[in-house]
Amino acid sequence: MIDHLVTMKISHWDGVIRELAARALHNLAQQAPEFSATQVFPRLLSMTLSPDLHMRHGSILACAEVAYALYKLAAQENSSMIVSYTGVWEDSS
Repeated sequence: MIDHLVTMKISHWDGVIRELAARALHNLAQQAPEFSATQVFPRLLSMTLSPDLHMRHGSILACAEVAYALYKLAAQENSSMIVSYTGVWEDSS
């Protein structure tokens, strides 16, 4: 599924399809964070240099969505670590 989104939908001629594919990658990155960080994100980054405008646009959207999903997971893990180590919720802001 992830591979299909990256290879076929991120460079789709319809902008709405590119946006939906990027959002889907966001959701899938939360289910497969290791794969998204090590395989998908580097591939998307290289696609941002494409001469094809649709591919550049879609890959930039997807990079943002995947990065945001990975950030949210890291922040969630950090929050749960603070709670589990101290037994109390601490706001790290």
